[in-house]
Amino acid sequence: MENKNRYPALIKKRDLIILGIVIIVLTVWMIWSYLLKPKYQSAEETYAWIYQDNDLLKKIHLDGNAIKFDIEVIVAGDTHILKIETYEDKSIAVIESDCPDQICVNTGRVSIMGQSIACLPNHVIIKIGSETNPIGEGGIDG
Repeated sequence: MENKNRYPALIKKRDLIILGIVIIVLTVWMIWSYLLKPKYQSAEETYAWIYQDNDLLKKIHLDGNAIKFDIEVIVAGDTHILKIETYEDKSIAVIESDCPDQICVNTGRVSIMGQSIACLPNHVIIKIGSETNPIGEGGIDG
């Protein structure tokens, strides 16, 4: 008798199932990114609200002007500087901080209402919201 399964199949059922799942996930992601997400984003102008210990330090209109500025904060008697930049795509990012963990820098750019950047060692949070509400439309200001 001859062994019919001498050579393994190039594509097995398991491989097709995995490939199908990957294709479905990529399709859903593309539909969300290009069709649905822009509909959920508000046409309202966005602002960055910069707080330290719940005190508003600065409110910046994210209007597409690229600017760099520094925020000086005092924590436990020490002065710290956060370098912040706004971009032409109406986003904002912390580009440099003297905090040890660098989570605020590694967060990258944010631009959608409800997103935020936190620099916990310096007690600073940047919230993206509307002109009148730091967390956007319908949010509860906290």
